Amino acid sequence: MKEQRAIADKFTADTGIYTSYCESCEMWIVHCPECNHNWCGGGCGCGYNMLLNNKQAQLDKALESISG
Repeated sequence: MKEQRAIADKFTADTGIYTSYCESCEMWIVHCPECNHNWCGGGCGCGYNMLLNNKQAQLDKALESISG
């Protein structure tokens, strides 16, 4: 979990997109840059769906690098 947090924190620093660990999804999730709603596979109505989908995929790929 420490390595995941480091990757998530670096992702946030590099992209400006906040991330947090979602207990119910059991994964790191990106948040909307406008309303800060967590993505969890659904939009918030702010118009960032494509961006958040792409950033979630980018974060997932980065996290996969440590899980083997």
